[in-house]
Amino acid sequence: MNIVLGTHRYLRRAGISSESIGVLTALAALRFVTDDQIARLARSLDIPTSRLGPMLFSVARSGIVDVAHGATSAGAQRTYTVRPPMLADVLVAEHAFRSDVPAVRLQDLGAEWPERSVQLASGAIRAAQLGVVHAEPVATQLLLSVLEADQASVEERRDLVREYADIGAAAGGIAFGWVDDEFKTLCAHDDVDW
Repeated sequence: MNIVLGTHRYLRRAGISSESIGVLTALAALRFVTDDQIARLARSLDIPTSRLGPMLFSVARSGIVDVAHGATSAGAQRTYTVRPPMLADVLVAEHAFRSDVPAVRLQDLGAEWPERSVQLASGAIRAAQLGVVHAEPVATQLLLSVLEADQASVEERRDLVREYADIGAAAGGIAFGWVDDEFKTLCAHDDVDW
């Protein structure tokens, strides 16, 4: 977990406030937020939108958040992403799981951002892979939620299960059980090409 300690020191030296770390953690867990989702993120974090914008601008200037400019049918659109991805993983591990008082709870974000269930489950899985013991039960809960609700494409579910299996033996057993069930379902419906 030396990378976690190093990241925490880096954020403090960069002058990133505790509140901004909470915003970064949520952004890292969600993987990205667009301009039209800023007010929603502010509501999720119970932060006034008028304060969230300057926080994002400040951390973007520090290089922690990448701002990509694009266009949609509605006009110009910016996308905010924590960079590099490893920093995003460590932020989630440290500030959603290892902290005495978590900056965010992935389960709460999942309730408010159901279309990001795959990203949130992946964040919890990566935290567990980084050795954060408290992340594994949340990773299991979020993974099973994604699989049971059929909220993801076959490829997303497959990749998520593969990622989850890397946590350890117990997770591997759960992953194998899901793969086995999926295979039996495919065979029962004659959807398997030999």
